[in-house]
Amino acid sequence: MNDVWKKFGPLSSQLDVDECPDIEKTWADIAQLCGSDVQTVKKNIQPIKDLYIILDHTRTALMLITDGALPSSKGGGFNIRTIIRRVFEKLRSN
Repeated sequence: MNDVWKKFGPLSSQLDVDECPDIEKTWADIAQLCGSDVQTVKKNIQPIKDLYIILDHTRTALMLITDGALPSSKGGGFNIRTIIRRVFEKLRSN
């Protein structure tokens, strides 16, 4: 694990866009705490970030299907289908 990731990991929860009033300032603050510039931090976390997105979407779909929901063209099933589609789109883009 590189040095940026060791420092970034505990701070990453500050990047919740629903709770962060100024995301760019937060990135700058985190980069400073990591002892680096914003671009370097983003460059170092990007490959792993995509993996986390794939894993989180897969986990969400798995939990919904385990609870009895199935992918479909209507209602909540459409949401599951969209989540699964995003996983495959992210996999294709990498």
